[in-house]
Amino acid sequence: MDFEAVGKQAATHRKDSYRRRRSPEMLDSAALVAAVMAAVPADGMDPGEVIDTIERTARTDSGSSWRLPVGMNARMFRKHLIHQGALQLNDNDNPFCPIPNLRTWLVNRVPATQGRIGAETVVRRAPGKKARPSQVDRERDTGAER
Repeated sequence: MDFEAVGKQAATHRKDSYRRRRSPEMLDSAALVAAVMAAVPADGMDPGEVIDTIERTARTDSGSSWRLPVGMNARMFRKHLIHQGALQLNDNDNPFCPIPNLRTWLVNRVPATQGRIGAETVVRRAPGKKARPSQVDRERDTGAER
């Protein structure tokens, strides 16, 4: 058995699966999706905080990939990310990304010209609350392979 070929085929299938989860709305708002995914810690985030993050991160003066999809508000966009499988509710009903590699893949889809995604872009917590690093941040900070 050619393990290298099997590994390449598995990677291709994984990326195809990620592409199928990404809706046209997510594709149009790729930078916003990436920022939200980077903001949500691996163990989840309060649903209201996810909405707050979307509202703080969505921009109207930048390229369309930072905007909310047409006809959606922050609450609808959070629901859309859950429906598409990018986020899922944990046992505490907090949205989290059930597939860490999907989160990393979505964050890495944003071209450098769209701006840096991460702590500089996203305010993770309301003032006075301690921020928890996301898996994306840990991978970026440790130089782990994406």
